[in-house]
Amino acid sequence: MEFLAGTPGSPLNLERTIELKRLELPLDKAVEAATHMRQEILEAALTEKNSATALKLAEMEYLPDYTVGYEFDYILQPGARPLPGVTQGHTFSAGFNLPIFFWIHQREDVKAAQHSLQAARYGVNSVLSQTEAIVTQFYQSAQFAYKSAQQYRGSLIPLADKDFKVALVAYQTGKVDFLTLSSALQSGYAARITYLQNANQFLAGEVALEQAMGTSLPR
Repeated sequence: MEFLAGTPGSPLNLERTIELKRLELPLDKAVEAATHMRQEILEAALTEKNSATALKLAEMEYLPDYTVGYEFDYILQPGARPLPGVTQGHTFSAGFNLPIFFWIHQREDVKAAQHSLQAARYGVNSVLSQTEAIVTQFYQSAQFAYKSAQQYRGSLIPLADKDFKVALVAYQTGKVDFLTLSSALQSGYAARITYLQNANQFLAGEVALEQAMGTSLPR
């Protein structure tokens, strides 16, 4: 880092102003991004897909086994011909096997696959709901902190500075005592501290929101 290159005891070049940039990403887009990027949701969706495939395979076991055959005979011997002048024979055959007793056993496998699929769908819905709730909470918290910080920076801090200047003039002219002047100064300090707290909460909210989304916010 650059400040490490300085000599020991030299002051650090720090930025004295805090620039807060509002969240440009709408809430619905943030939720949508989270549902497509979070690893937990992708894993739950994959589990649901695998369960659906397992259920389909289990149900396909109900299908009967069948065979279809075709046979062509060219009859050369006149005595082997079924009718005079018939020299060719075509034979078609079809058959199927219906495993009734196997179906009774297979029914349990199908039910188990259905329960697994239902549980997987519940899991997906649960993760989606939790993700939407968490993203919404962090998003609204960050927005509130941003608006509060802007309110303090744009209105309340300048108003507190103005009140202090008025109190200072009044104190110098003997119209108010020192306690009133000190109270005005403390109000200015409190406004600045609250601004910094809201600014810090907004920056921390951005980090928490990115972690909940599983991706970075657009800058």
